[in-house]
Amino acid sequence: MADIFDEVTEELRQDQLKNLWKKYNKFIFIVITFVILFIGAFKFFEYRNNKIAIENVNLFLNSLDDVKNKKLKEAELKLLKIKSQGDTGLITLSLFALADISKKREDEKKMQEFYDLIINNDEIDTFYKNLAIFYSTKNSTELSLSDKIKKLEPILTSPNELQSIGSELEILYLFNEQKKVLATRKLENLMKQKNLNINQRNRLDIIKEIYKD
Repeated sequence: MADIFDEVTEELRQDQLKNLWKKYNKFIFIVITFVILFIGAFKFFEYRNNKIAIENVNLFLNSLDDVKNKKLKEAELKLLKIKSQGDTGLITLSLFALADISKKREDEKKMQEFYDLIINNDEIDTFYKNLAIFYSTKNSTELSLSDKIKKLEPILTSPNELQSIGSELEILYLFNEQKKVLATRKLENLMKQKNLNINQRNRLDIIKEIYKD
């Protein structure tokens, strides 16, 4: 008797499954197709990103060889490709390299443009932004001393790894601008800091000796 009920129950289940399949088979096919397409697209995107990353690293390394061999135009073209499609880290390195190439060509305008792309990019770490500010003043032949000091303000006014070296640069600009009293006071304050390394202390001693009364 129990076997008969089991057979009936099994037949009912099969009928229910058939009805469900008839009702929802199109929806099921759509879901399966969507999942397959999603997985395929993800794999393609992953493959493409890895391929681009490898190509960009090769472009960067080849551009360094070009710079070494004084093929600045070829190096610039490679670095510009990275600038448009690389990840943030490689883009940052490429922009520094492009700024350096512009400096070698004595193209102040382009050099500053590349540094500004670093400074104004919110995705780039603050350290590299400050480093771009530092080099954009140090390497400039056109900015006035007062403009250089003003541009250094983000480094000078907030605690960061480049604050002491930025202060040293500011002091040199002040001395060259004939603001000796202010420069001397800032120099003395900087030399009191305990976190200065021996190389910077030696440089500050030299500056003090050069600009003493």
